[in-house]
Amino acid sequence: MTIPLSQLEACFAGVVPSIIATRSAEGVPNISYLSQVVMVDDRHIALTNQFLSKTAANIRSNPVAALMIVDGRTGRQYALDIVWRRSDDRGPLFDRVERDLTAHSAQVGMADIMRLRALEVFEVLEVRACEAGTNASDASQIPVALLAEKSRVLAMAQGTEEFLDRLLEVAATLAQADRAMILLVEQKRKVLVVMGSLGYQTSGVGSEVVAGDGLIGQAAANRETTRISDISRIHRLSHAVVSHTHSEASLREIAFPRFNGAISQVAVPLISSDEVTGVLFLESSRRYAFDMPCCSVLETLANHAASGLRHELHGDEEQGVAVSLAPALPERALDIAFYDYDGSIFIANEYAIKGVAGRLLLYMLEKAAEEGRRDFTNREIRLAPDLRLPDFKDNLETRLLLLKRRLQEREFGVKVVSAGRGRLELTLEGIPRISRM
Repeated sequence: MTIPLSQLEACFAGVVPSIIATRSAEGVPNISYLSQVVMVDDRHIALTNQFLSKTAANIRSNPVAALMIVDGRTGRQYALDIVWRRSDDRGPLFDRVERDLTAHSAQVGMADIMRLRALEVFEVLEVRACEAGTNASDASQIPVALLAEKSRVLAMAQGTEEFLDRLLEVAATLAQADRAMILLVEQKRKVLVVMGSLGYQTSGVGSEVVAGDGLIGQAAANRETTRISDISRIHRLSHAVVSHTHSEASLREIAFPRFNGAISQVAVPLISSDEVTGVLFLESSRRYAFDMPCCSVLETLANHAASGLRHELHGDEEQGVAVSLAPALPERALDIAFYDYDGSIFIANEYAIKGVAGRLLLYMLEKAAEEGRRDFTNREIRLAPDLRLPDFKDNLETRLLLLKRRLQEREFGVKVVSAGRGRLELTLEGIPRISRM
């Protein structure tokens, strides 16, 4: 009896290698192991033609083949009778598989090695279940009621910071993930910036991913969920060498949070008003942790979060102008170095922040040093002519949030905290001594 391929989604996750058997025109058999088999629809599958020269030659002279696929959750095996129909080196199917391959290989430093040359497309004549494995299914079963409950938890958040923290907790709970992070898009520089994380040794707030780079960048660039079900198999193919430099540029980078025990990863874009505003990224130490049902739940959550986040960022309406003077500061000096060419700030010779967030901090520090002020409003900051702020309000709110979180997790002696709707307070443990470079 033929089994619909749509019921075998776990077999196409690349967790367990598949096996294809072909014959030459002379009848000589050949067996090859496959790292990935792509399900095209209920009647077709595709193989990536990268290291299959003998298989590719055989199917052109004798198109009939046999394929064995394995459910990565249960170990159950399925035998497929297939026949080769065509080779694709362009088109929507080729583009989709190429995007996935690029994202997966870039995640382990092999983006320039694992290039897709062509897809071999087969028609599936019959699917038979073998005896191996169990009948138990570990497919994600997330009740709709639980999703609704967690969505309400998210909706009750007060302010952007609490909203992001709750989003990470809700996503990790629903997906049973070990780690989670949220990145927001900075359109002008085409990067995604880490705004919060859960479970990592270091938060990585302020670290960046270039749009189109790796799993996260590909999810943003392609506007679609991208996942890896068993990253250890990709690592075994990787021979990438990572070099660590101490160049001037590297001193201005914040380390991206890492989870060395990650086996499964998923990146889900946040889309609102047809615009990608960020990416939700989760990692798990389990193989095939993020199956299709789980991804569907995460996509629903991400869509809800994108709308909610846009509301939060637009909702910080300013109140008045803050002009109160602060109490006298402690006598010790806080050495501040500001580099105008990239807006980076070093506090006591330690890198703090750069870009728009760096210029925002400089503005507040100079006002504190010159006028004794410690209270500011969003409106005042937005209208300050020398800050060269982006046109969109979202960018200001995002940069202020990044600044607050970055200073909060470091012991710089400088913090920016919320002081009511649209108000900020600068707290200092010394007198700013500012040098412009």
